[in-house]
Amino acid sequence: MKKTYSKNRNPILFASYSDTDKDRAAPIVEALSERYKVYYTSSFDKRDSRVLSKAAAFVLICGRHSGMDTEKVAAAAVGTGRPVIPVMLDRAEMPEGLLLLLGSNQWVQREKYVSDEALAEAVASSPSLDSMRVTPEQKKAAKRTVIFTALAAILAALAGVMFFVLNPFSGKRIDPDSALGRLGLSGGVNSVRSVYLYGGKLYKNLEKGGAFEAGALTNDGPSVLYLPVAGEFTGRGTIADASDLHELINLTELSLCGNMISDVSALSCFSKLKVLDLSYQHGPDNEDPDGFGTSLTGISALTSLETLYLTDTKVTGGFEELSDMPSFKKLITSRYTLEDAGVDASAVPYEIVYIDRLVDGYESFRNALEDKTVHLIRIAKGTEITVPEGDSLVVRADCRISGDSFSFDNYGKISIFGSWESGLSEYHNYGTVTVENGGFLSGGMKETHNHKTFTVEKGGIHELERGNEFIQESGVYTVRGTLGIWIGGSYKYNGGDLYNDGLIRVARAENFGWYSLGTFENTVAFARSFKGSGEVEEVLTAYTGGAPIE
Repeated sequence: MKKTYSKNRNPILFASYSDTDKDRAAPIVEALSERYKVYYTSSFDKRDSRVLSKAAAFVLICGRHSGMDTEKVAAAAVGTGRPVIPVMLDRAEMPEGLLLLLGSNQWVQREKYVSDEALAEAVASSPSLDSMRVTPEQKKAAKRTVIFTALAAILAALAGVMFFVLNPFSGKRIDPDSALGRLGLSGGVNSVRSVYLYGGKLYKNLEKGGAFEAGALTNDGPSVLYLPVAGEFTGRGTIADASDLHELINLTELSLCGNMISDVSALSCFSKLKVLDLSYQHGPDNEDPDGFGTSLTGISALTSLETLYLTDTKVTGGFEELSDMPSFKKLITSRYTLEDAGVDASAVPYEIVYIDRLVDGYESFRNALEDKTVHLIRIAKGTEITVPEGDSLVVRADCRISGDSFSFDNYGKISIFGSWESGLSEYHNYGTVTVENGGFLSGGMKETHNHKTFTVEKGGIHELERGNEFIQESGVYTVRGTLGIWIGGSYKYNGGDLYNDGLIRVARAENFGWYSLGTFENTVAFARSFKGSGEVEEVLTAYTGGAPIE
């Protein structure tokens, strides 16, 4: 996984590690990202090499699995003459080549710290990082990017104008075998006023509540979108430039939510467009989600635009054009989008409607759940939430909960109809938790302790992955829907009753290193000991925990 540096006014910190060590490296990368703009990678391709040449400092996380890519990064980093901080995860089995390359640098050794968090804090607090400055190479690259972006916007705008002038499409009908026909559109080209694409699927209505991401529901495919109004999930789309839609010059409403639009200047031909949804844009095959961005440069060509949906899309430039558009009235977005782009919400002339809310305690959490205008709830780091006995909370189907590094104790009743995904957070259930039909619950890198009643109803999904351990301490755990235990996830039984009247999918992997496999302690044999008549499916996965092996 890679995270691309997003703002050229700050120096780049380049972090590298072996793909097999990525979970051990995660706390270090997280600690660095809280203080600096970080580009992190587990490979060393041409793109990584270009970023490395611009970086102001380097953190090399080395372990027993470090190979040629790590050594290449080390050699290139040392060659720049800039600060290098090597981190030693496994001293005894460190590859000899790395020790030779980095021998003159002061190693930060895992064995000297009581925890991974303490190690991460030590690395992030290194005095060597305080002196980072934007490098000359980075300044040159920033200037080139500005020039190329401006030229691309001008050329795209000219192309859109010429296309409109030379192609009036008068009387033309949509060919069933054309790209538009295959999307499900029909009739005259000039009669189409609205197109609502969410991922790769056409819908009849605009999701005014906002679609939202819902995680990898099968653990062997890309993330998906959940559409609250339609009440269903859909896969991500692959539309990158909307050229197939250029004939629809009379469009007034367009959704390209969940696709791959990187440059809105390609939409300049839609001069009548009033509503546009560009939420959840992503890179090819959903890889490198933090590195992909969408430029709004050229959006001022949409002279009739009034409303823009822009939830959790990383914007790389052009926000200022919205303020200069007389027709533009409303931006529906998430706080993350504006904060990441550095936009001052108080200084813009249009209305901003947030679909998300940041909560930092039980009262704000409950209020956000009850507010039907909130569709995305983010729990702040360090938050401690306790649901009192007698209280009942409902996560609506059109609501998603996310966050990391918080604690959650439930003594009341929680019904999950929407999506709840979190990481590095610990849960204790002393009351009742129900993943309802259509609900989705997933977590990573921490424990969930069940002491009373935990149920996955038919149509509900509960996933354990990425270091998430569900510990049945007492009470009752019942599966009527689907329980997926994937690579790095596990179920541990300490007591109570266990019922499987649904489907349990247990992932197994060959030679997966220290991370092992998805487990029910003794894997499938233990799953089959559940009371009930449900199915147990064993899924053999590839080395990287990807698609099932044929």
